[in-house]
Amino acid sequence: MAETLAAQNKDGESRRRRPWIAFLLNLFFPPTGYVYAGSLRAALTILALVISIGAVAAVWTIDYPPGVYGIISKQSHVLILGLVTYFIQAVIGEHAAALCRRPPAWHANGAALWLTALGLWALSLAIAMLARAFGPIAIYSVRSASMEPTLSVGDIVWTRGARAVCGDHSVEAGDVVIFRRRGTAHVTRVIAHGAQRVEMRAGRPIIDGKPVVQRPLGRPISVGIDSSPGGAPLLVGETLSQRGEYRILEFKPGFPQDDVAPALVPPAYWFALGDNRDNSSDSRFEGPIRGADICGVVVKILFSKDRARIGARP
Repeated sequence: MAETLAAQNKDGESRRRRPWIAFLLNLFFPPTGYVYAGSLRAALTILALVISIGAVAAVWTIDYPPGVYGIISKQSHVLILGLVTYFIQAVIGEHAAALCRRPPAWHANGAALWLTALGLWALSLAIAMLARAFGPIAIYSVRSASMEPTLSVGDIVWTRGARAVCGDHSVEAGDVVIFRRRGTAHVTRVIAHGAQRVEMRAGRPIIDGKPVVQRPLGRPISVGIDSSPGGAPLLVGETLSQRGEYRILEFKPGFPQDDVAPALVPPAYWFALGDNRDNSSDSRFEGPIRGADICGVVVKILFSKDRARIGARP
């Protein structure tokens, strides 16, 4: 008699689970529909699968840029991807609805059921946020023209270093770095470290009395470069002894920022210059950057409208 009553209670519990609710939960908040349907195993399997797909997509993008960004850079591709995603969510939604019509593998009612579903959704968000903040790599979108012609507005770059951990990075002169200034991330190039003396004459940096090697490369080929300082910019190759040549932009001579009086960079600080020399708010205006404010070293360009720069080290 007791066993029969228990079976009836389980059947009643199964009937109280509305298939349409499970469907909608998995459609908009996967995998909470599986929790509602009474299948924790299915919910955790979907969660693990999503994490795995995300990790594979990240590795693919970093090793073979533009990777994912090559897909989502076109509006038609985004539409197709969105439709495929919702189709998959509809399939797992229908699966969760089907599970509601069977006796649940995991029994919970009322508050316990909804708290578990909410907890799993919160866990998914927490994993995503922790991975974004403390993952060993970080991805940033360039939002200013201060690093033209090396980096353009809209470029996507991969940096070595977690977003939430600043100051613990191996930086060398010539590196392009992400740093924090007044709580906002910026990108620039560091050229001299603490205890070095820096000055500028006619737009040429001089470090410890030695002028940085520069050579004219002619007018820039790139389009969309901000020419607001006046006139068409000149493309110049610049070389630090620590690394190979990189390109900078110089507009016309005579800008006030072309000349900087000699000054010693404080210990644990870096002197930084944007590659767009006449259109960059860098150490000439804001002072040297604290090493503790450097949050990552840019390793690779993952996406750019200029496809020739994809995969290159800036």
